[in-house]
Amino acid sequence: MLASSHTCGFSFFSIPFYLHTSSTDIMTINSDKLVSTFLKLVQIDAVSLRERPVVDFLRERMDELGLFWIEDDGAVPYGGDAGNLIVQTHPGHEPVLFFCAHTDTVRPTRDLVPRIEDGVIRSSGDTILGADNRAGCAILLTVLEQIAAHPQQYPPAEFIFTFAEELGLYGAAALKPEHLRAREGYVLDSSRPPGQYVAQTPSFAALDIEMIGKPAHAGVEPELGINALNMAVDFLRDFPTGRINDNTVANIGVISGGEASNVVPGTISMKGEIRSFDMQELKQRVRAAADRAAEVAQRHGGSMRFKDKIEFEGFTIDPEEPVCTRLHAAMRALNLEPEPQVYSGGSDANIFNARGRRAINIGIGAKKPHSNEEHIAIADMEIITRLVLELLAGRY
Repeated sequence: MLASSHTCGFSFFSIPFYLHTSSTDIMTINSDKLVSTFLKLVQIDAVSLRERPVVDFLRERMDELGLFWIEDDGAVPYGGDAGNLIVQTHPGHEPVLFFCAHTDTVRPTRDLVPRIEDGVIRSSGDTILGADNRAGCAILLTVLEQIAAHPQQYPPAEFIFTFAEELGLYGAAALKPEHLRAREGYVLDSSRPPGQYVAQTPSFAALDIEMIGKPAHAGVEPELGINALNMAVDFLRDFPTGRINDNTVANIGVISGGEASNVVPGTISMKGEIRSFDMQELKQRVRAAADRAAEVAQRHGGSMRFKDKIEFEGFTIDPEEPVCTRLHAAMRALNLEPEPQVYSGGSDANIFNARGRRAINIGIGAKKPHSNEEHIAIADMEIITRLVLELLAGRY
């Protein structure tokens, strides 16, 4: 799947770039084209690991703009049909910043009929809109069009379009180090309004627990069975859920098993999670859950399987870090008041921060994501497009 194309219509090596200017030309965007691009993107049905149509759309636009791009093979182990798309604005030069959006939607947008009412784009109500995260893709594509038109006015940057974010940040995790060289960047994937950004997230551990007993006929010889449901109840009795303290929450959200009403349940599966702003506490609680499951299984004469996985590590962005002070200055230049937020979910920013790349997830205003009521204001897409341009063109 590894592919690359370098079809630049001009030479980045023969022109001086990043000649900062007060001209408004480099901050001017074509709102109609931004909306048109967004509408085209959301009408492409491409869920996680089936993102080839969206990636092809982006690749074709890069070729038209004469920009250098690489598509990696990161999706191959997952059976995906398209990898991460990496666009380098000034190949051969060290990138100053990176920007990221993901190409998948959490649910299909097949037969989507978008409508615009009072400056807000919605679906007809039968599907999601797909603003999460096609709005981010449309914004970054619009920025790339501006860079291609005024290459001297912007510093080198990387634009990353990741695959399968919705399944568990697969694309960001698969990204090779050589394809992300900038040390700082911004992810356009928060549903918060413009001005707000994610400054802190918890770490997240997924739990997959199976209590294994012994099936038997419940009406004839139940004493020959080992009831896995009783084992699960015993485990859950001492597994704390809900808000445990200021740092940590836990949940068991799926419980399944059993074969029939007249069979002693031989296997019960439980899926859950623990999230904590304290990684040490998170690991301790995962170990305690595993020990508890083993103790319960032994006492009942059964067995158990316990799997855990750190889906993402949390991060905290200090307001004095350059990645944050730059964002604050750019926001204020556009009359946005910066508002740091704590968010309990994850994004590609978690992967980047865990790898030493300081990244902030910026609010783009996509409201009610993952639902048929999802919508986004055109004005919010416009201001975030200008914000990205300001981050690049401003001297912060």
